[in-house]
Amino acid sequence: MHTEFTITRTPADGAVTDLYRAHAAGLVRLAVVILGDRAAAEDVVQDAFCGLYRRWEHLRDPAKALTYVRSAVLNGCRGVRRYQALRIGRQAAEPVADSAEAAVLLAERHQAVLAGMRLLAPGSVRPWRCATSRAWTTARSPRS
Repeated sequence: MHTEFTITRTPADGAVTDLYRAHAAGLVRLAVVILGDRAAAEDVVQDAFCGLYRRWEHLRDPAKALTYVRSAVLNGCRGVRRYQALRIGRQAAEPVADSAEAAVLLAERHQAVLAGMRLLAPGSVRPWRCATSRAWTTARSPRS
């Protein structure tokens, strides 16, 4: 017995595929910076694009699909980070003691970042996020 299947194309097929080809690599890089784990980052980006595909018909402005996906990636990363924090919090690992010098250097770095943050305009969320992201991505672990 031979059954034939017909594949129906939707407007979302081509649009989401084109958006994926153009922006998936950059979104994965963004997620890797936030999560520090490439596999988790790829999962988050895949989930974001699947969500876009499912919700395509409900988008008010398909031209803002990239904004939707970027927000979904950031929200997905936050969810993964929350899960990681819960998982780590449940583990009864002993804290690793840093040397006194490492603690002082880290405290000085934190003070420099906080001083720079105070220079930003009050209530300006976007520059604060940019500065925080920049400081976080350029920071070195005291153990490295």
